[in-house]
Amino acid sequence: MNRNRNRLQQTSQLQHHDRIKSKRILSAQEGEEQQHHYYEEMESTEQKQIQELERTEQLEFKQIDDDYREQLKQIEHFEQEEEIRQKRHYDEIEIYLEQLEQEQQSEQSKQVLYYEWMQRFEHPQEKVLPWKSIDLDKTSWQFGFFGKRNGIISSNEDDDSDENEQENVLMTLLHRIQEQQQEPKTNTKNIPFFYRNTLFQTIQEYGPSLEIIIQEIDDESNEDDWISIHDNDIEQQTQQIDRIQVYRNYPIFSDENQTHSSFYIRRGNINTIRSQLRKRDYLLLKVYNTHHYYVCHINEMKQKVSDYFSGSETFLLIQNLHETDSDYVRNLLNTIMNQLKNVLDDLLQRHCITELQLQQMQMDPARVRLNFLSFQPDTRYEDVPFRAHMTCCLGPTMALSRFLFYLLQSIYEEVTKSMTFIEGIDAVDAVELYTKKGSLKSKTLFATFSIDNLSTIFAHQYTLQSLERFLNEYVSDRHIQGVTIETILELVTVFLANQYFVFENKVYRQIKGNSCCSSGPCLNTLLVNINMFYRQQNFVNILMEKKEIFGRCFDETFLTWNGSDYELYNLLKTMANNQSPRLRIRYSIGEKVNYLQATIAHEYGHINNRVNRETLVDPYSLIPLSNYPLNMVISTIRMALLRAIAYCSTKSSFNTEINYIESIIKWHNLSITSIIAQMEYKDRLLYYDTRQYADINQYNCDRHFARFILQKETASEIKQQQQQPIEPQTSFLNCPFKEQQLIQFKQDFECLLQYCYGRDINFKKLNIDTVSRPNYPANTR
Repeated sequence: MNRNRNRLQQTSQLQHHDRIKSKRILSAQEGEEQQHHYYEEMESTEQKQIQELERTEQLEFKQIDDDYREQLKQIEHFEQEEEIRQKRHYDEIEIYLEQLEQEQQSEQSKQVLYYEWMQRFEHPQEKVLPWKSIDLDKTSWQFGFFGKRNGIISSNEDDDSDENEQENVLMTLLHRIQEQQQEPKTNTKNIPFFYRNTLFQTIQEYGPSLEIIIQEIDDESNEDDWISIHDNDIEQQTQQIDRIQVYRNYPIFSDENQTHSSFYIRRGNINTIRSQLRKRDYLLLKVYNTHHYYVCHINEMKQKVSDYFSGSETFLLIQNLHETDSDYVRNLLNTIMNQLKNVLDDLLQRHCITELQLQQMQMDPARVRLNFLSFQPDTRYEDVPFRAHMTCCLGPTMALSRFLFYLLQSIYEEVTKSMTFIEGIDAVDAVELYTKKGSLKSKTLFATFSIDNLSTIFAHQYTLQSLERFLNEYVSDRHIQGVTIETILELVTVFLANQYFVFENKVYRQIKGNSCCSSGPCLNTLLVNINMFYRQQNFVNILMEKKEIFGRCFDETFLTWNGSDYELYNLLKTMANNQSPRLRIRYSIGEKVNYLQATIAHEYGHINNRVNRETLVDPYSLIPLSNYPLNMVISTIRMALLRAIAYCSTKSSFNTEINYIESIIKWHNLSITSIIAQMEYKDRLLYYDTRQYADINQYNCDRHFARFILQKETASEIKQQQQQPIEPQTSFLNCPFKEQQLIQFKQDFECLLQYCYGRDINFKKLNIDTVSRPNYPANTR
């Protein structure tokens, strides 16, 4: 029985274990099935999400593609409308040219009335003076007749009495009448857009003072500031000047600011023209700060250069090279170099400068040349003054000049940044900010003035005193880059004491002032700016108290004035004459003035700024752009379009400027649409936006963007030069190229250096600056 019980118990236990095991097996199978089902659901969810993302991306791509195609359709539609508009525009130009003759005839009638008025003025006993009905108070006759408010303030204006001033004005009017009566009569017929003549026929018709534009200005092989023509050169010329064709630069839209008739000729004829002109006692001179040339009689230049030398005690004649041996210039250069070396060695021994700084201030004796002086006519003014042009890139003190410039310029920039303009766009920005503040009134006056011979009027002692005052006020540590104020003054003294140059085979020493070098940044310009910084302080303080604008770019100044023109005239006169030396100021006052690349104007308090074409070359001078490489054509037109957008404050002035540019491009047988199509997308969009939309808010946004591009591109190179660090050793590479060729050479040279030495650690410490080297005369070495 017990055995049976035990067997039954064992059997029941086994069955129980079997049941538990079966349950566990079933539970595990169910868990695996649930887990598998969970993974399947997760995988299905992920696949759905991926499919949803793919559908979203496809929709986004489709939307982008549709938007792009829509933009292309809009551009094509706008280009078609633009072609229609251009065709209509050129039809209007033909009508305009037909109407121009009628306008000129009307102008001739006004001239007849003017001369009749002048005849009555000259003979008051014959008829009643018509000018008695004109209010000749201080606000009108002070600046000439018929409201023309510009002129010259010179140091001989000492008599302030009203009677003497009025008498002087009347005498000036009479003198002007006599000059106009003595001028040769010219052909007053309407000149066609494409006017062709020979050079001497043109001189006989328009007088000896002409402005010449040279075609193909990208070829600069003969564009030197100093040009020597020998008899052998004249004999080799086979082409006669009487056969050379001259074309009138006759703008489609009249420009009232143009002071001289301008013509253009081919560059291939320039040597022939120079030699043949010299036979007839005429000169072909490069114009100050432009690519243009100026034709004048040799007596005109001799007289103005003689007045420049005799009008001030600035230059001391040292030696006439015709009366001495050929080694005089070399001995003088050696003397200057030795003197500079002794000073630098002494400063090094006294631990005033480092070895690296000494190397930066030394020139290579084998390449050094004596500076030479030339003169360039400034055709912005009717009397065409001649500006001194000093070439000094290989001068014995050029390295010293550059070192001191880089040492001091950043401090001057920081002190004067609020009153310094670099480009015309800076003045435009200032005026528009002035308008937003509510300072522009209906009677607000704009004014510009320039100072004649600014670089040669300050005595060396005055310059050193101004520099010492500036350093003491704005250099708190008493040293810059380890160079003390005393050392800087000692180096500047050496620099000013060794300003020798050659002019007309004579050696001079400049004993007053410091002629600004044309070979990039140098100490001369900085010293003149510091002199003017203190000279203009009282004048600037008065303007700042009245919350007016004042901005200066070397010798060109722009300002605003909420007062009478007579008050401003007296303020300018006080600044010119109340201190020594006295200044000779050329001023212009009115509701519209030209300043650098901008024409700044307002009409009853409403701004109407635009581009000043008078200071620009391309494409306004009608130089054939078809002779340019394609990339230069695109770059030239792009810059002109950006300038039009940035400078023109109203849509109407912008449209006028764009129409003018497009007309010039059409005259060159080029297509504006094709040129725009090859520009970058942002430039194309900017152009089409400004042309298509009439909304002033959108136009202002485009203007701000164009200004940003212009200021970044046009001022970056200047600011990089002025902010260049002094610690890395700077080496200057002189090359015979200019402008576009110089830029291309810089780019190729930098790529070559980077390819050869880019991985060298020491290469990054070396700073190489490429500068243009003009041709020096043989008597400078």
